[in-house]
Amino acid sequence: TYWTLHYKLTRAFLSRTSDHLKILLGSNGKGSDRDRENVTVLLKALQKTILFEKEMTAWLTRDYGTVFMVGKERKSRGAVASGGEYEDRTSAVSNMGDIDEALVGEDNSGLEFDEQGRAVAASSAQGIRIKYERKMKQDKGATTTGDDSFAAARDIMNEKEIKPVSPLLGVASSVFDPYMGPYIKLEEQNMDEQLNESRADDAVDTRGELPVFTSSTAL
Repeated sequence: TYWTLHYKLTRAFLSRTSDHLKILLGSNGKGSDRDRENVTVLLKALQKTILFEKEMTAWLTRDYGTVFMVGKERKSRGAVASGGEYEDRTSAVSNMGDIDEALVGEDNSGLEFDEQGRAVAASSAQGIRIKYERKMKQDKGATTTGDDSFAAARDIMNEKEIKPVSPLLGVASSVFDPYMGPYIKLEEQNMDEQLNESRADDAVDTRGELPVFTSSTAL
C-alpha cells in the first residue's frame, strides 16, 4: 500500500493504452481504426474506457487502500507524484468529477469484483455474495497467526503516511477529446432537424393564460 505498486502498474497500463488509442483514433492511416468515425463505436469505446478507469479506482481503493486526490486537494497540489515522476493531470480530469464518482458503475451502484476481476454491482445478489465471502476470508485471516517478522514489517509500513495519488480518471479516456468530431457533427445535425421541425410547427396552445407555440415547450 505504501509504495502504491498496484496503482503505478495500473497507471502505466492506462498510459500505454492512451498511446495505443492515439494511434487507433489518428487519421494518418498508420494503424488507425476504420471505425474511428463511427459514432456508435466511438461512444462505446469511450464509455468502456471510462468504466475501466472507474473499476480500477474502486478496486485499488477497496483492496489496497489507495488514497486518491479529490477536489481542492487535486487543484492545489497540481503536480503529483506518479511512478517516480511528477505530472500535472488536473486539466485531464477537471471535467471527470470527483473521485467518488469513480467508485460506482454505469448504473451508479457500488462495485464488487469476482475472482476473474470482472466488476459487478455491489447491490446485486452476486455482489452481495462476493462481499460476504471477502469478509469471511478477512475474519479468518485475522485469527490466523502469521510470520512475526512479516507482521512487524507490515505494521511499520501501515504506520507510515500514505500519500494521495492523482486520479486514474482521464489518463486514457481524455485521449478521446480531440476525436469526438463525428459525435459532435451528429448532434449538430439532430439539433438542426429539431429546429427546422419547430419552425414548421405553428400549432398554438391556448389552454394557459397566454397562447404559446407548442414547439417552444419541446425546445
